[in-house]
Amino acid sequence: MSSSRSQVVFAFALLLAAALAWFLRDLLLLIYASGLFAALILPLVQRVQQTTIAGRQPSRAVAMGLVIGGGVVLLIVALLVILPPLLHEVTALLSEWPHRADALLNRLHQYSLFRNLDLRTLEGYVGQFGVHAVGWAAGFANGLLDLLTIVLLTSYLLVDQGQAYQYGLSLIPPIHRERLAQTLHRGHERMRGWLFGQASLALILGTSSAIVFALLHLNYFYVLALAAGLLNFVPILGPLTATVLAAVVAGMDSMPKLIGTLAFFAVYQIVENAWLTPRIMRAAVDLPSFAVIVALSIGGSLGGVLGAVVAVPSAALLAELLKEYAVQS
Repeated sequence: MSSSRSQVVFAFALLLAAALAWFLRDLLLLIYASGLFAALILPLVQRVQQTTIAGRQPSRAVAMGLVIGGGVVLLIVALLVILPPLLHEVTALLSEWPHRADALLNRLHQYSLFRNLDLRTLEGYVGQFGVHAVGWAAGFANGLLDLLTIVLLTSYLLVDQGQAYQYGLSLIPPIHRERLAQTLHRGHERMRGWLFGQASLALILGTSSAIVFALLHLNYFYVLALAAGLLNFVPILGPLTATVLAAVVAGMDSMPKLIGTLAFFAVYQIVENAWLTPRIMRAAVDLPSFAVIVALSIGGSLGGVLGAVVAVPSAALLAELLKEYAVQS
């Protein structure tokens, strides 16, 4: 009777913990992503610590400040390079919208597919865009707040010097502790491979878009290429944003440039999703192509953009754990 009662209490506590985890899933995702990013950044911090600067090796706090501060500075510089010409193009588009809209409509009417297109329909879409812009702005502000939370938590975990990780391992019985530590280390190496894979994809997109945009003679083609490469780190939403930015700049010049820009992104997304991403990620994290696609889909469905970002490295860690404890047991 006592054993049955204990099992019922344990099952109830397990269900309660699962319900609480689901209720706090957004916060738990931020904490998990922070731990993941800290694990990825830690080797770079350690490498900076081993570097001699002015005859001395920097402390862990200084090395962490250099790494995180350097990343923030690079992000700010990138935004300063990208935003001014982009705002200039958008401002010019809004001020010249009536004239541009009439010219665009006249071009579209030359094609049989768009002969029945009414300008008022386009204006309706523009109005709907304005209605939803407030909601998008609120979502962007929440995203910035989440990003700030991740930066702070990641910084704390780096300063913590692995004490949280060691505490977690201390909860495991000593007989199993070394095996788990070695498995997590191998999973960490595979997650670092994911970071290399993402950087490779960003470099490929940035380079190819720079070449195509230069051939199309787009204004600020180097800025658009840089934005496309950086935004490629954000699954789904990043490439879509890069496409919209480039399409706005191209549409202000001519219809052929707009068609060429959209055609490039369409072809590139097909090539990246069907060939580049599966092969690069498979080589980087040693995962089958199907597993990479499924991981991205599940991560995006459960956690949105952030879930898609951490999906592949999480799948690599899970694969290592399954290989050690499910396959080799």
